[in-house]
Amino acid sequence: MHRPAILRLLPLALFACANEPAADTDAPAGSTGDAPKSGPVWYPEVQTLVVQNCGRCHSDDGDAPFSLDDYTSAKAMAAALLASVEAGTMPPWHADPACQRFEGERILADDQKALLRAWVDAGAPEGDPADAATIEPPSRVTFTPTFTGVVSGYEPPKTYLDDWRCFLFPEIAFTEETWLVGAEVVPGSPAVHHVLVYAIEPDQVPLALEADAAEAGLGYTCFGGPLPSSGSGMGMGMGGFAGGFPNQLGAWVPGIEPELLTDGTARRVNAGSMVVAQVHYNMLYVEPTQDLTEVRLLRGETPPQRLRITSALNYRELDIPAGESDVSFTSRVPYYADDPLELLGFTGHMHMLGSSIRARATAPDQSETCLVDIPKWDFHWQQHYTKPVAEALRIAPGSALELTCTYDNSVENQPLVDGVQQAPKDVGWGESSLDEMCLLYIERIEDYRPQPAADAPKCGASAACLAACGDSPTRCLLECDDTDFGCFSCTLSAAGSCAQTCIAPLLSGARECFMGCAMGSMMLGGNVGECLASECADSYATFADCMDGALAGACAEPLAACGVTP
Repeated sequence: MHRPAILRLLPLALFACANEPAADTDAPAGSTGDAPKSGPVWYPEVQTLVVQNCGRCHSDDGDAPFSLDDYTSAKAMAAALLASVEAGTMPPWHADPACQRFEGERILADDQKALLRAWVDAGAPEGDPADAATIEPPSRVTFTPTFTGVVSGYEPPKTYLDDWRCFLFPEIAFTEETWLVGAEVVPGSPAVHHVLVYAIEPDQVPLALEADAAEAGLGYTCFGGPLPSSGSGMGMGMGGFAGGFPNQLGAWVPGIEPELLTDGTARRVNAGSMVVAQVHYNMLYVEPTQDLTEVRLLRGETPPQRLRITSALNYRELDIPAGESDVSFTSRVPYYADDPLELLGFTGHMHMLGSSIRARATAPDQSETCLVDIPKWDFHWQQHYTKPVAEALRIAPGSALELTCTYDNSVENQPLVDGVQQAPKDVGWGESSLDEMCLLYIERIEDYRPQPAADAPKCGASAACLAACGDSPTRCLLECDDTDFGCFSCTLSAAGSCAQTCIAPLLSGARECFMGCAMGSMMLGGNVGECLASECADSYATFADCMDGALAGACAEPLAACGVTP
């Protein structure tokens, strides 16, 4: 297996430690409860501390470039080990526990750090090998995959700094609705920076196959998402997906663990979907080699109780001036629905100038819930932070999610290219590692409901709301909790050909409100109509009145194709 480039070559990653959570997160593995008094030795106390907290990566079969699970290796790296622990870079855990506690925390207690410091200061004594503890490092999550796809030897061009390539796996066939409970991506080249794995819907498969056939070699060029057109639109990965955010199945970034769900949840894949992996190669620090990245998926045997859904919040209008050391941007996405939003996990994404990223939810009464806070962003360790299903964060309807990204574009914080530190320049949103991003992938859960038939109209689930409608069919449709983003997108597209006079004033007079509500529906599963009625009531009322007239006239036939028949 190729070890990731950042673990092999970047100084910040030389001492990567990783472990499973201790049974009690308030008493980390190896904690003595008291500061060491004197004379700590390797056997058994320091051995226990290091193996339990660092052994998963720093072992013979781990991702880190050297082992720490035996005395000789640990003594040779003792000073560097202590330095990385005291600097807070290792074990790698960047989410502030004062905001939220997550599964698998890797946080050393003060007494553990003092034990390590005393051992190093004493010259890293061995002690008596007869006192060695019999201890195994926490095991890595493993499973036997049902489906496997391999990138068969693609080599990114040596002339590129960054390369984004999508690879189709037609050998992974979904002949019926499938529930996935396991996902793992194994990077197959040191140039792999990150991998996102999606299931593209059946009606999008021809577009992907066409793109694959149009380019020579393996795969096709893609930016921002798994389809050629998906780099444009409302945000990363959204353009070209009229039904909503693409169905993300798995990912690999430095620090992420394989996923194995045993809690009654799963990820749904519709029959006829095709798996595509979007791979970002970065050659800033490595020479590219042929890639053999592997995607492994595990199928569940029965329908889940609840579904896991991944989407993303973002801020795209970045403008980070050259030389500025503290530049922040905040995006706001409202959530309106009948039921609370239940959030499980978060993965932040920025590039080399990022310094911190955080998210919070503000309730209608203005009370705040901290969702995730990464005060010291590390481009080389972009971990997923997750909570148990029983501890999902419940966000009240009418709340807003806020994402704040902060950047340091000072002279001292510029990246090296070919060994030369770059001069500061104005930086905006972009795909290159020398551009920037402000992204937070979020994972939510919702109750499982069987999928409608493939040939069902987009707004079929809203039929009952329309049948019981009052004076305004537009309000009935948009404020129905069964109206998902696919229905909203279908009706908006249909209305674009027959009711421009209704839509244009809403987009011009309340564009920010409209976009925020659309994002809330796409990314959070929220209700567009309830959002518009609360966030921009006057513009929405004018739009709804206008659309009611169009539904009885020019828009009757186009909207009938979506299943809208008031």
